Amino acid sequence: MEVISTELPSGWRWVTDGQERREIEAELSQELPEQHVLIGKAVRLLARHEKQDDFLFRVGRSEVAQVHLTWSVETDPFFPHTEVYPTLEEWANTGGTMR
Repeated sequence: MEVISTELPSGWRWVTDGQERREIEAELSQELPEQHVLIGKAVRLLARHEKQDDFLFRVGRSEVAQVHLTWSVETDPFFPHTEVYPTLEEWANTGGTMR
C-alpha cells in the first residue's frame, strides 16, 4: 500500500477500503467519454470529499486528478468535471476546491 504523508484539506478523507476503491474506480470508468482527459490513463482512487461527489485519483506516477462524478454515462468530454495537478502537494494547496 502506498504511504502518503500529505495532509488532506478539510472535508476530505483517505479511501482505505478496497471495495469502496473498486466501486468508485469502476464508476469513473463508466462515466468517461472517449475524449475525456483521463481516457486511457491508469488511475487509482486516493481520497474522497465527505459531503460532495468529488474524488481524488492518482494519475500515472505523480499527477493527481480531482473529479466530480455525475453518476451517469457522459458524452461531453468536459464531464465528469476534472482538474489535473502535477503533484498531490500542489492539489492540497488548493484546499481541495475545484475552480
